Amino acid sequence: MRNTNCPKGFFEFCECLPDITASQDEMAVQVEKAIRVIADELHLGKMDYQNLTIFKHEDGYDDIPCIHDFEAADGGNIRFTSYPLKNCQWDDEDKNTLYFVTHYLMLLYDRANYTKMLKKTSVTDPLTELFNSVGIKDYLTEISKQ
Repeated sequence: MRNTNCPKGFFEFCECLPDITASQDEMAVQVEKAIRVIADELHLGKMDYQNLTIFKHEDGYDDIPCIHDFEAADGGNIRFTSYPLKNCQWDDEDKNTLYFVTHYLMLLYDRANYTKMLKKTSVTDPLTELFNSVGIKDYLTEISKQ
């Protein structure tokens, strides 16, 4: 019996993920690659982020979802739906470990959302959403290159 909710391959999993991504879509691509590191240890058959499948094991999965809902920092909701590998059942300890992993992923997706938002607000006025002076300068620089 494990004495921690941290899977053995978790740190390797974390090393596969970038600290910052430009969008949640880019993060989903990175997670899909990285989750394979710990999928077998978690007996993970499939994982969905919102309605997007980010991992699907080639051996299949049982349709017994484990759902984790989180409140995002922007007030929205983030949902991870995980399914066990075919012919596997998760016990409470497995579900706690899965919660640990999905909570970490939620924080990464939240950060990706903030990165995108900060990039946008760095070039636009927050009230009007029109280009600010930096946005105008960047736009004119882009046009002059053409």
